[in-house]
Amino acid sequence: MYLAPRFHTNQAAVIKGWHEHGDETMFVVRRMGKLEDHSVEKPVLLPYSSLFQILYNIHTALHRNNEYAHDFDLRYGIPSKAKFKKLVNEFKPDLVILREKSLYSLKCYQILRKIGICTIVYNQSPLYVDDKELHRNWIHRLVDSNLPTCRITPVLRKEINPDKNLIKTENSYFVPFIAEPICPPEKKHWFSNGKIRILEVGKFEKRKNHLLMLNAFEKLLQEIPDATLLIVGEVSNSFHEEYLKQVLERINESKCLKNHVSIKTNVPHNEMNAIYQSSDLYVLPSTGEPAAYSILEAMANSVAAVCSTGNGTASYIEPGINGDIFRDEDEKNLTETMFKCVQDRRKLVNMGENAYKTVCDKYVFHNYYNSLNSIPIIKNLIKR
Repeated sequence: MYLAPRFHTNQAAVIKGWHEHGDETMFVVRRMGKLEDHSVEKPVLLPYSSLFQILYNIHTALHRNNEYAHDFDLRYGIPSKAKFKKLVNEFKPDLVILREKSLYSLKCYQILRKIGICTIVYNQSPLYVDDKELHRNWIHRLVDSNLPTCRITPVLRKEINPDKNLIKTENSYFVPFIAEPICPPEKKHWFSNGKIRILEVGKFEKRKNHLLMLNAFEKLLQEIPDATLLIVGEVSNSFHEEYLKQVLERINESKCLKNHVSIKTNVPHNEMNAIYQSSDLYVLPSTGEPAAYSILEAMANSVAAVCSTGNGTASYIEPGINGDIFRDEDEKNLTETMFKCVQDRRKLVNMGENAYKTVCDKYVFHNYYNSLNSIPIIKNLIKR
């Protein structure tokens, strides 16, 4: 059983893998996302308690001009205990994986611990951290003491920085993101109409750095005039609409960009693989990414991926082999990195081939399963 705020794309391959392995799953969520794909499994919606729902409605009404007001529930949401207990008693899980260390998880764990069900936490905090980050305040220590001690994460380190001396967090284990290999290199069509097609995917919000990408791409066109850029992103609220407006204004003020950039919004997830397959390079310019999954989606379609040093899954990329990494929020370095990738078309194809091989070798279900099975409490559970 998985408990998470919503059914994220990065869990689809995991759930499918469990089913093919002969196991049963239940994915319990607090909310449904606009563009989620439930073809693998339809999540079970576990509502908040009635009291919290009232508080939530008041909070969002008072902070209607705050883009992140609706995230109030992620920190302070409390489940309906009776409904959760009913789900657990009916499904009878052998293992429960709680997404995040939150009040919601804490309340659920109180019930799970009382019943005696093996439970671990999954979050995207790095496995290796700076020494200072190990010394957390008393609030964090109090929360930790009331949650499972075992934690899994798909993130090795917070940022790519070889100069930092990092320490492994206690009782934590690396369990990678996984993807289903979709399009092998021999089935991919490269450089449609002779163009180098660059793809960027991300919601239309500031931290996704669409404007930074446009600036960097505009400079790239001076060296690679046959490049095109497609930006695909979600627009699901007024804040997204406002940022999209800024992006469109930036494109329209530049004749160069107008002729080389296109935008698609709210593309259903089941159409994304075709978009990845029609691209030659994937670029993720965003900052503050705890663990971007889209780079694996691109690689699973034989597309080399580029992301910043600030992305938690940057370690999935081997620079010059299956993609590349640029300095976080460094526009000039982003332009240089893209140029390195696309200046030699044969090398770009080779990186796409390596990207697909990387997924097949390191990021499929048996890698996830074996990583979980190496954790002592789960190994004992499986043996039992």
